[in-house]
Amino acid sequence: AGFTSEMAEARFFASEHRTDCPAHRPTNSQVSPMKEEALPPASLRVIAEYHRERWEPLLTALSSTHQSNSLLALGSPGCGVFEVLQWVYQRLHCERPIESFPCLECPTCLRIDQERWPDLHWLSRPDASEPLGVDEVRALKAKAGFGPSEAGAQHWVVVAHADRMTPQAANALLKILEEPPKGWRLVLVAPDESLVLPTLVSRCLRVRFSSLTEPILLQVLLDQGIRSERARSAARLAQGSLLRARAFSSDELWQKRELLIKFLAAPQAHHAALIEWASEDTLALEILLDQLEMFTRDLLEWSCGEPMPASESQAILLAFGERNVRTYGAERFRDRLFRISENLSHQRRELGTPINRKLVAQNLLAPWVT
Repeated sequence: AGFTSEMAEARFFASEHRTDCPAHRPTNSQVSPMKEEALPPASLRVIAEYHRERWEPLLTALSSTHQSNSLLALGSPGCGVFEVLQWVYQRLHCERPIESFPCLECPTCLRIDQERWPDLHWLSRPDASEPLGVDEVRALKAKAGFGPSEAGAQHWVVVAHADRMTPQAANALLKILEEPPKGWRLVLVAPDESLVLPTLVSRCLRVRFSSLTEPILLQVLLDQGIRSERARSAARLAQGSLLRARAFSSDELWQKRELLIKFLAAPQAHHAALIEWASEDTLALEILLDQLEMFTRDLLEWSCGEPMPASESQAILLAFGERNVRTYGAERFRDRLFRISENLSHQRRELGTPINRKLVAQNLLAPWVT
């Protein structure tokens, strides 16, 4: 009740250099954030159907000239928001729409999908960890006098990281929102509206997208030809993020996961190698933390009498649990798991601050070695 607009703006400006909010995949400012790893039509339909209650009402709103010229799409990284935005844009311009769905096969749909449609522009930094600067927004303003290139088209500018802008960039963007060019529509994307300048939020039509469910992620991975066992594990680890699910299912990260499983079987033998890998970058550290959280959850459920979830690590985790129950007893082992869980939560909070990655990796693995 006491949260004022001044407090909201203070929160936004204080978040300018935050690193605890996961970023979307780095992109070229001219290219859609999902272009590098485009999904097949079947997977796009799965995601679109899941979010249908969110995007379908937008079709009428975005078709009307009486609605706000700006949209704020809210959702955690990997929830499918970029895919849905392109899906909606294709539907608005599709030559042969099928009810609320774009056909994905007409010349217009194909041009949009292949990044050959001049009126859909994606604005982001090449390095998504860097905040969007005023120069990028000024370059956008320089184009503001030009209408859509295609007859009858809407000119969309999608600001991929509206939560990661310098104050100068946010204020420059605000001026465009206050006097939007004819035929233009700005679409801001952010994890949460509290991270966006409140005066920007107030000028936008807002829509929130939920994280993807495990069954949806599993279906998308299976559609891409990922083996069932790997797809199931990746979907569990992904925490509702398509980006994380696809990363976890990659050959490179799957091999690193095998190293962690070997570590559980023989901690001393693989301890040094695991620390070296987890120290390479923050992503590796996050992956290690994700895996350890899942292992801890599975072991806690097993220690309380639940069956161990079927996975490629099931036998190793069972052996690890049985070995520790013999050593400490069931109750003491369960207490140790709770302490490990608390340590994991603490280390995750540390990821949002400047850290020594090697030290964090050592702190993550220490309880498992002993």
